Amino acid sequence: MHCDRSNRHTLRGFSIIELMIVLAVAGLLTMMASSNFSNNIAQNRIQGEIADLMGDMRYSAAEAIREGQLITLCASSDGLTCSKSSNWQNGWIVFADPTGTQTLPQGASVLRQHAAFTNNDTLSADNSIWYITYNRGGFINNIATTIPTVTFTGHATPASTRSTNCLAVSFMGLMSLQVSGQGACL
Repeated sequence: MHCDRSNRHTLRGFSIIELMIVLAVAGLLTMMASSNFSNNIAQNRIQGEIADLMGDMRYSAAEAIREGQLITLCASSDGLTCSKSSNWQNGWIVFADPTGTQTLPQGASVLRQHAAFTNNDTLSADNSIWYITYNRGGFINNIATTIPTVTFTGHATPASTRSTNCLAVSFMGLMSLQVSGQGACL
């Protein structure tokens, strides 16, 4: 049998150096994508947490108008009492507060409860605000014209300017979302 060299196909593979370069580039791209993915998750998470607080504030104002009485939303770590802390990441509660004492009346129940964050994110209010009380007109009682706006600042982990979001609340109950660098959002 005669073997013709022109019919033989020569197969050539990758050298070990070429393979290592391809793996290094793929690893670098994976690390960059993973970092951006983590930051996007943190940003979305803090936006959701701020949105939860905003939703409970809207609910509180609506309940105050509907019920014609004071409704308090306060930071709470146990789901039953106000913690008197301006750190809100441990949770908060909403309840009817007819006496305006930021204390759940005997026999009354909590209208809404938000559990503590399950991660290392933080949420704090400036001006030592640990509660918001809405009157029957839907306005906030405890934010006066001397403190025209309270800013709730949320920081997600891993920390970055993109993972800092805020909720600014005026004494009239107007709310605006802010990102790092806007208003008092730092």
